[in-house]
Amino acid sequence: MLQRGLGELINATRPDVIVSTLWSCSKAVSDYKCRTGKSLPLITCITDVSSHSEWIQPGTDFYISAAPEIRNELIGKGIEPQRIIVAGVPVRSGFRAQAAREKPAAEKKLLIMGGGLGLLPKSKAFYEALDTLQDVKTTVITGSNVSLYKALHGRYGNIEVLGFVEDVPKYMGEADLLVTKPGGITVFEAIASELPLLVFRPFLGQEKRNSEFILGNGMGAVLPADPEQWVPEIRAALGDELFLGSAGDHMRVFKSLLDEDALQRLLRQYERQCA
Repeated sequence: MLQRGLGELINATRPDVIVSTLWSCSKAVSDYKCRTGKSLPLITCITDVSSHSEWIQPGTDFYISAAPEIRNELIGKGIEPQRIIVAGVPVRSGFRAQAAREKPAAEKKLLIMGGGLGLLPKSKAFYEALDTLQDVKTTVITGSNVSLYKALHGRYGNIEVLGFVEDVPKYMGEADLLVTKPGGITVFEAIASELPLLVFRPFLGQEKRNSEFILGNGMGAVLPADPEQWVPEIRAALGDELFLGSAGDHMRVFKSLLDEDALQRLLRQYERQCA
């Protein structure tokens, strides 16, 4: 059923190239290419700091890897080096434009996000404690989590609560610290914005790997398992200029290792070939 639907989609859209950001999609397109013998180019963007074997598919022409260590792991698994480009996880160019930070200010800005689904703490005690932080303005983006938005909006003097927003780069550019779940795209949006990270302790395998990546590269820290310790840890991080400055510096150094325009160049290359 999947192959039939994919075949109908390809016949209807007649793509010059396919870019996949899910391993299951890469597998489906690879299987389609093997079954039909078509040479439709497939670029796989690995959207976590991972080289899990399911990402590796024989029909993939190029891999966009998140970090140099992932490139090395892919090579160790038999992928030719010339087919691997280290470009990070692709994010909107608007995040790059927000990277410049002002000098430390007396009032800190805290941004809390839970991805598009708004997977955030529900405890009122957590938000009440945040609201008492001195010289801290907090913005909570609840995404599509309408129930959380209704529970929080307008209840706290020092917390701005927003639903689904389009201008996330603006909020990241204004913040001093991001508290979030360690999803691959959010992590790389923060890196592009040079915004230090404090992440909730992960449960999913790929998010555990992302957390290890954050810690290993000095880009932030992981919150304790005990929710009662979250606000004290957030307060300490916001007050630690050495931590904030070092995390931003490490993000800047990491970005220098990335070929951030690689995907656009590949697409232009295929465009010329099809012209």
